[in-house]
Amino acid sequence: MTALLALDGLRLKGDGAHANLIALVQEKYVAVDGVQAVAKLDRLRRTRNEAEYRGYWFDRDDVISDLQVVSQVLSFVETAAPTA
Repeated sequence: MTALLALDGLRLKGDGAHANLIALVQEKYVAVDGVQAVAKLDRLRRTRNEAEYRGYWFDRDDVISDLQVVSQVLSFVETAAPTA
């Protein structure tokens, strides 16, 4: 998703960059099939923060579910990316 925005000369950095990336992609690509999957990344982002700073434990079902979200996001990016 960072690469999609970079194609338009946009680069997010600093505090909140991941949350802002998610919000900006949702806004910019609202009409692209599969953009709904991007919203699910916010939960993954928050869970990762919790795991890193508070010791959240993942189980097998969490990992399988999250891999499905990642697969959906990758499909969205493939759809949204310009073709050469």
